[in-house]
Amino acid sequence: MEYTEVDELDIFLGKNYVVTHHDHSVSAVDETWEACHRDERNLQAGADHLLYKLTDNLVAGYMPAVEKIDNAIDQIEDQIFDRPSPKTINNRMNEVMKTLTIITTLFMPLTFVTGFFGMNFFEPLGLLKGWTTTQVFYVVLAINVLLPIVMYIWMRRRTWV
Repeated sequence: MEYTEVDELDIFLGKNYVVTHHDHSVSAVDETWEACHRDERNLQAGADHLLYKLTDNLVAGYMPAVEKIDNAIDQIEDQIFDRPSPKTINNRMNEVMKTLTIITTLFMPLTFVTGFFGMNFFEPLGLLKGWTTTQVFYVVLAINVLLPIVMYIWMRRRTWV
């Protein structure tokens, strides 16, 4: 495993000056300094342009480390998605089971209500005439619509969904 060294660089920008403070040599500062000695136009563009050049060199210096991190992430993704471990497969299966359980839980009361009443609202049988009125039909319809919605909201509040 490679370790990356981190150095602190303090930069102060004034109207016509840039001051840097660092405990160790920073290659981006050295490169910017050498560029200013090679071409004095870098200094004539102003302190803010000099800060831009310094920042650009700093960011360019990070790119090899960023590329290494990106490659490591790609390797981990390949391991997870191309050759998943039993733990990864188990996690995926748990998510599927959770989703199926939620769907079942939402529709179970509807199945019970429709099975109990048999949806025989328009042709009463014997003593069930009071249960087959239009008002009862609308109450059961409201229950069928509202119950899954209320259960879903309840599950979201408990962070199950």
